[in-house]
Amino acid sequence: MKSPPKHKLWLEGLQYAFSKDKNLFTQTFIIIALLIILEIYLENWELIKQTILFGSLVIILELINTTIELICDFIHPEWNIQIKRIKDIGSSIVAIAILTTLTITAIDIWLLVRG
Repeated sequence: MKSPPKHKLWLEGLQYAFSKDKNLFTQTFIIIALLIILEIYLENWELIKQTILFGSLVIILELINTTIELICDFIHPEWNIQIKRIKDIGSSIVAIAILTTLTITAIDIWLLVRG
């Protein structure tokens, strides 16, 4: 049996993640909106590139967290304190990435506006 082309596999994975993980969709929308605002109003390409980099990192970490949660649910579908801790740590990783991205972007915008 021939396996499907690689591009179909990663597109299916991305489509599934977006359909099952509303946080991923929301974060992606916020990042895109932020990029549009930065591009239109600030016209600072370095800041836009930085936002793309950090935004991509957040999305990548959210995809990894979703994968961890799916594996946990597959291995142990019932509620379990250890599984809860694993999922909480995964969520913490994403939260730290989001806070870091927002902090760095806010500092850069403040410095840019301040002159």
